[in-house]
Amino acid sequence: AGGILLKPGQVFEELRDTPPYRPHWLIPLILYIVIATACTQIIVSLPGPAAHLKAIAEKDLLPRLEEYIREGTMTRQQTEWLRLFITPGTGQFFVTQCAGTLFTATGALVLMAFFLWQLGRSVLARAVRYKKVLEVVGLTFIIGTLERIVGSALIAATGSLYATPGPGLVLVAEPE
Repeated sequence: AGGILLKPGQVFEELRDTPPYRPHWLIPLILYIVIATACTQIIVSLPGPAAHLKAIAEKDLLPRLEEYIREGTMTRQQTEWLRLFITPGTGQFFVTQCAGTLFTATGALVLMAFFLWQLGRSVLARAVRYKKVLEVVGLTFIIGTLERIVGSALIAATGSLYATPGPGLVLVAEPE
């Protein structure tokens, strides 16, 4: 795993000469899903980010739910049930967040691999096997995992959901 970060060219050269190996994409994907889920749970348990998420819900989401009740498109019971899915700290929020991470990460992996595979076949006129492209894209998820850890650490350190490892980190004011 360290090779992809320190010597990515060498790793990809070695991949080219070996048969497809499922753990090369599956392990980084699982690692990303587990770490992303853990980081999100840690972030929503912190006072600053939790208050910010609550403010977003009260300002944007809850008024929409009330509007749906007035319009008759949802009942009060339905909106209360839905509120559990958008409130950090509830079991429903956790399940929704886990499922969202699972599906978006897996979908991103498969779609990026498919896009690059098609690009290689059509534009570059190369006979590349989809499983090899999936393997290469999967290995890059290690970098995404590290980015998720760094980003979460910055959010925890600053207490701001807008903290990123970039120029935005030095900005004092948060967007409304």
